[in-house]
Amino acid sequence: THIWESAFSGTPLASVVLPNSVTYIAEGAFQNTNLTDVYYKGTKEEWDAIYISSAENAPLTSATIHYNYNG
Repeated sequence: THIWESAFSGTPLASVVLPNSVTYIAEGAFQNTNLTDVYYKGTKEEWDAIYISSAENAPLTSATIHYNYNG
């Protein structure tokens, strides 16, 4: 349910699949990545309910979110 601080920081990650069980994304979890696409298994409303620490999560907040992903 949580993605902790610096979990993917500094990796060449360009895309990620996130389950709808995620409720918290800590500061810097996606810092210094190449993240462009997030495939989220939940709805936009569920995504909007996730606590995302904005500090140092710019790649996550600027990525394209693909809702209801079933892959």
